[in-house]
Amino acid sequence: MRPRARRLALSCAALFAAAAASAALAGTPGTIVLRGTDIQYLHPFTLSRDADVVWSCPGCAAANFTFDTVQVQSVINALNHTHGTSFLPRGHYTGVIVDGSGAWTITLRPARKRKTARSYVLTGVDGEYLKPLTITHTSTLTWTCPGCTEGIFIFSTNEVQGIGEAAPPQDCSKVGSYRDSPSRR
Repeated sequence: MRPRARRLALSCAALFAAAAASAALAGTPGTIVLRGTDIQYLHPFTLSRDADVVWSCPGCAAANFTFDTVQVQSVINALNHTHGTSFLPRGHYTGVIVDGSGAWTITLRPARKRKTARSYVLTGVDGEYLKPLTITHTSTLTWTCPGCTEGIFIFSTNEVQGIGEAAPPQDCSKVGSYRDSPSRR
């Protein structure tokens, strides 16, 4: 093949690959998918919007799965779980490290804002960030953590650190509560 024809063929292949890549992303604007095996140090990334984080690690049923950045430590810290969710606020993230057992996938997709409500029920596994919520009235936070009998339970916000801290020898599996008012902040 002549050099000009070879360059033309390579250019066409590059255009086809670019078209295929944009077609794959067409239905999911703003979605970032991270994939890897075991421990991976990943390139920095930027979220232009808050993101819901959905993860899976089939080999982590008897292992720890963590997702950390310099800006947000312990985005995910799950022991003996194969999947879950978390949240990341918009921003630029560096020092990205994911550690799992075997193959894993993390999908970051644009998050919808949580609606303001009279009450919220929040659920999760192990360490994770939750989507922001708005407290408009004096409230009582009530929690239970049946799996915390040999661990620690901490619920914190940007405004109030360490709400609901409980650690052995206390029985963390019992219900606890904390009362707060928006006017106190």
